[in-house]
Order: sequence, then C-alpha cells, then structure tokens
Amino acid sequence: KISVTCTAAGYYNVYACNKGHLHVEWNNGTTGYTHRIYTIKNGKLKLYLKAEVDNLVGKSSFKKNGKKISESKYDSVYMKCSATSDMKSNTAKNRNKYVK
Repeated sequence: KISVTCTAAGYYNVYACNKGHLHVEWNNGTTGYTHRIYTIKNGKLKLYLKAEVDNLVGKSSFKKNGKKISESKYDSVYMKCSATSDMKSNTAKNRNKYVK
C-alpha cells in the first residue's frame, strides 16, 4: 500500500518510469522533498531508492536498497529514470489488465 495523503503544503507525483519503477515523490520546494522509488516484482513492491531532504534543519539522507549512499550516487541512479508517457486511467478494467 502506498499512502499519498498530504497534510502539509507541497505536492505528490506518483508515476511509473521507463525502468519499470514506481515513483512516489513529495516536494515542497523550499522546505525539502521525499522520494521513494520501488521495484515491482510479482505484484510486490520493494523499496529501491529513497531520498529525504529537510532544508529547515539541514539534514538529508540517501539510500539504495536500504544502504546509505552519497547524494551524487543517488542522483546518477535517479536520473536514469524518466516518466513514461504510457499512463493509463485508474479504472477497474485497466487495473485488471495492467497491474500484475
């Protein structure tokens, strides 16, 4: 289950990328952002990449498969993903057809 409930300012993007990852991204511009990128295998999600940046307190964390990595390493992996233009409407028919 992915929760995208937003209780503060900012916005969410949820999309599948060209690599087949599911991206769940929250961004509030000046205060920071959180990105979670999941792999999808046999209908199960596994957290692959995670970035948390809090500009208010000056903290950031970048992880790949649960292990800390540098921001530059995170950026190099993240930049290989791009949003797919093949988005589908969230209908029961499409969920049955595309969600495995």
